[in-house]
Amino acid sequence: MGIDLKYKIMFFSGIFLLFVVGVFVGFKANDIFHADEEVIQTASNQEDNPVNSSKVDIYDEQTTPTISKKYDIELVYEDCYTTCDDTITKKEVIYNTSLEELKEKEAEKQDKEGKVYKIKEESNEKLVYSRNIPQNCPNHFRAVLEDDEIIIYNVVNEGVETVYRKISTEDKLLRDDMKEELEEGLTLDSLEELNLLIEDLES
Repeated sequence: MGIDLKYKIMFFSGIFLLFVVGVFVGFKANDIFHADEEVIQTASNQEDNPVNSSKVDIYDEQTTPTISKKYDIELVYEDCYTTCDDTITKKEVIYNTSLEELKEKEAEKQDKEGKVYKIKEESNEKLVYSRNIPQNCPNHFRAVLEDDEIIIYNVVNEGVETVYRKISTEDKLLRDDMKEELEEGLTLDSLEELNLLIEDLES
């Protein structure tokens, strides 16, 4: 009788242990199933809504087109003549433009004219171009009396001259001192000196 009771207790203990193990395994399987279901659901939602982090990053990296600010820029050209050490400067104000637009426009103009300038200064207020020219500036002249004409030459370099103007002397009475100077060749080192000579000859 005691042995039967012992076996019964062992039998029911075994069944109870199997039951506990079965319940534990069942809960684990349920957790795994729900976890897989959540993964599948997440993947499905990503396919239905193609807005993901990578695309957001790409969008964030896209730069918004910048609008160039406009300025009134002083444009300066400097021609530095190395033979006479004179510099002729031309200035103008370019209104409502950007520095980059102005540089591009001037580069095209210089290329078309075959002139090579370097940028000496640049800002949103001023753009300065400069170049060295190995000759005299255009304001150097030589006036010479030849037959019945006074020929005014533009002196480019020593030994290089170009005709600037011719003035007839047929109806003009030249002073002896002026006639002597013109026969030898009169040097004029500015446009002002040349204009004074012309006024004297035509008066």
